Amino acid sequence: MTIPDNVEWEEIHIKIPAQLTITHKTEEKSDIYIAQLRFLTCTDMNTQGHYAWRVCLNGGQYLLLGTGNRPFATMEITETYPADVKDNQLNEVLINYSHPQPIPYIEV
Repeated sequence: MTIPDNVEWEEIHIKIPAQLTITHKTEEKSDIYIAQLRFLTCTDMNTQGHYAWRVCLNGGQYLLLGTGNRPFATMEITETYPADVKDNQLNEVLINYSHPQPIPYIEV
């Protein structure tokens, strides 16, 4: 997939590594691809709106989760307030994206 050069991506600072799983299954004779991205961040994020996520893999390749159109990627944020200040205080973000087409790589 090719993305126009004028698209501005907002960088989110995360605790590396993030976890990405992609599942391919068939339901009622239809393919479905499910991507689940989980990461920790201290960045304040808004769960309102529809986002597309550009995910950089270890090899320098990029994947695109969502397009801003249906089906939308969903985002859940879990805020952590530990009893001990030495414990993790980062927010956990979970992105879920399901689509009938394979999760596309972005050509750079």
